[in-house]
Formats: sequence, structure tokens, C-alpha cells
Amino acid sequence: MKRKAIRRQVNKYLRQPVATLDLHGCSRREAEEELTHFIHYWLEQGGGVKLLIITGQGWHSPDGQGIIKPFTINWLKEHGYRYRFAKPQDGGSGALEVDLPIN
Repeated sequence: MKRKAIRRQVNKYLRQPVATLDLHGCSRREAEEELTHFIHYWLEQGGGVKLLIITGQGWHSPDGQGIIKPFTINWLKEHGYRYRFAKPQDGGSGALEVDLPIN
């Protein structure tokens, strides 16, 4: 009898991030540089990983509206990366989980 190969698919929601980038206190320009470097580094490593990007809620911004969180979301969308808000224990809506494709 021939056995079928069984693929084990790891649930992306259960995997832990391999690295974290904290953008608290960054300007938009600094955040862009850090984000670009961080993503490209992990893509050079082969991709296929989950990353955690902490943006914060923006509560400490002068007008109470942060710029880093919306900027990061737009940047990820423009570059075609899949993301979702982190689990509550990882920062909830003040952090994003990003799934990098396998290179």
C-alpha cells in the first residue's frame, strides 16, 4: 500500500515572531529607515518568518493621533506584505504581525 505524504501546516496564528522591531519614539523618516532595513534583512535570510512590529497607539503624540501606526500600515500595504494586528499579549492594536513570504 502506498502512503500519502502528509504535510504538516503550522498555523500562522500559533507561530511566534522570530524578531521584533519597536518603532516607539521614532519620527516618520526614522521609522521608514528602520522598517526598510528590518524587512530587507529578514528577506535576505530567506523569508518565511513572522515578524512583530511595535508601533504604539499614538497616545503620547501631541494631538493624540500617532503617525507611526498609519504610516507602517500604509508602507506594508504598498509593498504587498500581509499583516494583522498582534495578539493582545504581544501588543494588540499597537503592534503588527507581518508574514514574510519565502524567497
